[in-house]
Amino acid sequence: HNPKYRQLHLQALLLDGQLAEVERTLKTWRKSEPLNPDLMFLEAQHLLLKRQYAKAETLGRQALAIQDSEPRNLLLVQLLYIQGKYARALEGSESLIQQQPWRWEIVHLHARTLARGGRAEPAKTLGERFLFRQDSQGQAHLLLGDLHREAGEQAAAEQFYQTGVERFPEHTA
Repeated sequence: HNPKYRQLHLQALLLDGQLAEVERTLKTWRKSEPLNPDLMFLEAQHLLLKRQYAKAETLGRQALAIQDSEPRNLLLVQLLYIQGKYARALEGSESLIQQQPWRWEIVHLHARTLARGGRAEPAKTLGERFLFRQDSQGQAHLLLGDLHREAGEQAAAEQFYQTGVERFPEHTA
């Protein structure tokens, strides 16, 4: 099989939650290509889904050492955030946001990381930039609602939640 096709197939299996199949395939494939950063990235994603965060972080760092890329950096920042390593996550998210200041996934992670690091006001300002952008699909409202709720500002939080539901009803659960 074509290696890119195999990688895409593994990615699809990951998204479908077929972790056992992904694990079997990766184990075999990684033996033949132990330093393939794309496979290392997929395995780190697999470990993330299995909640093996420290192992995923180690593998993600190894993949980055071989070949730098935005998706690998984003995964590493997510792993650091999940593990509560907010200072290190903030370093990575600041770098990502300088490269992609309008990519919602990065903005969202950076704002959450700022807030966890005790910088809620800059996090709110960042989220406010996306209130009227379609690409956030109401997630900016959710983010701002959460940030205000965490700051004890319940009325403001409820207003953001309500506005998000009204503006983006198709994206509410």
